[in-house]
Amino acid sequence: MNLKKLLKVVFVFVLLTFIGSTAFAQTTFFVNNQSGDDANPGTALLPKKSVGSALIAAPSGSVISVANTGVNYTEGNIAISGKTYTFESSSGTPVFVNAAFDVGGAAAGPAITAVSAANPAIVTAAGHGLVSGDVVYIYGTGDASVDNQYWIVNVLSANTFSIPVDNTDGAEVAGTFRTKGAVTFTTPFQFNGGLNLYAGTLAGGNQVTVGTGVYRTELGSITAGQLNYTAALPFTYDDVVTGASTITTGFELPVVTNRAGALNVNSTSGSVLTLKLDQNRTVGNGNTVITTVVGNLIDLNAFTLDVVGRNWLIRNRGDH
Repeated sequence: MNLKKLLKVVFVFVLLTFIGSTAFAQTTFFVNNQSGDDANPGTALLPKKSVGSALIAAPSGSVISVANTGVNYTEGNIAISGKTYTFESSSGTPVFVNAAFDVGGAAAGPAITAVSAANPAIVTAAGHGLVSGDVVYIYGTGDASVDNQYWIVNVLSANTFSIPVDNTDGAEVAGTFRTKGAVTFTTPFQFNGGLNLYAGTLAGGNQVTVGTGVYRTELGSITAGQLNYTAALPFTYDDVVTGASTITTGFELPVVTNRAGALNVNSTSGSVLTLKLDQNRTVGNGNTVITTVVGNLIDLNAFTLDVVGRNWLIRNRGDH
């Protein structure tokens, strides 16, 4: 074989290898707390041991397939931040006895110190910790073309990223961002540590059972499927973005045939938060407390909020 033919064979081999690796890139990551190992690649034959390790390996858009082994999962909180995943289970309901499930970042990212007058705009936030493709919610810059919207970021450096917006009308020197999560459950899961809807969406709420409690901000929601509960739990609603806001209850709060153990209306931002009912709701498990920060409101919206229990208290009463 002469050199020319040899080079052609090598080229074809390299090309086929590249096409094969691209075409068969892993899109499902398997987790098994008995046979798995977090050093494994997360394939069906070599599963991960923890969901946390699978999320580190899995690119946004992947499926996380968790085996119900009959042994509870004991790992810590599971956070979907900046990315989108689908969760499925096999052979029943995996139970996570310690983990809360977090949708979106639990706290704001590093402060934004500059948004350039450019197209696309370059955002400076020292040590932002993002990767290209992450989704963030930006607010507080003072520019309507940038604020109160979700953006897909393109990371330029450890301290800068760009967002696809024409900001040539002027630069900004301050702001805040939060990472968005998006998750879909197609089969049953149970998280005894609770559910935190910080920023983003959860679909398939009817596949999820939670314990401990539910926390939701104005940036988080369940888009489909009524959530399930291990008991009458506390529910906390909170606004985190500066400015008066309204949260309308949804699939996260029990309907009238079930009960929420307690109802808390908070305001981390210091603004006025109105909690608005979307249907008749029931609160009560014997000793019920409905708590609102002074100035915050509960809008019945033509529905009823039934309080069940011999002892109950409304603290810092607003418009109830």
